[in-house]
Amino acid sequence: MQMNSSQTYVRAGDGPDYFSWSLLLFTSLAGLLASIWPMPIWAVWIRPEFAAMLVIYWVLFAPFRVGMLYGWSMGFMLDLLMGTALCQHALGLTIVAYVVYLVHQRLRMFAMPQQAIAVFVIVSLYQLVNYWILGFSGGGYASFALILPALASAICWHFTRLLLDRLRM
Repeated sequence: MQMNSSQTYVRAGDGPDYFSWSLLLFTSLAGLLASIWPMPIWAVWIRPEFAAMLVIYWVLFAPFRVGMLYGWSMGFMLDLLMGTALCQHALGLTIVAYVVYLVHQRLRMFAMPQQAIAVFVIVSLYQLVNYWILGFSGGGYASFALILPALASAICWHFTRLLLDRLRM
């Protein structure tokens, strides 16, 4: 029996699906910090949803390691940091993680502009859930300005994905 000496082996971690828990922790902390960073009043409405984009990215590219528990924990930390109704963001980011997990194989095949449109739709769903819970708790907005963070997230998706892909390599 002869062995094929032309086979090449890839070490764990060298493939295209490289995953690092320390990178996940670092990007999560950076995303939470960017979500609560003070901004001028005019820029608050166009702040991208950094936590939602990170949940989308990590569930999209590591769906069997990162899932709904990651979305819930990111949302719970965001609730604690922002002082909102407990589990408002946790529910929204859990729904985001679930939706992305359902369609992660399709989303990975999309071109970058199509992914940006999908990010717009998913972040809009996240915004809708947040404003729905806010309405139940006594607050509310009667403005179409809730679409602006979703639009800003879709515009920033290209840069976010390229940066995180570069960090993963």
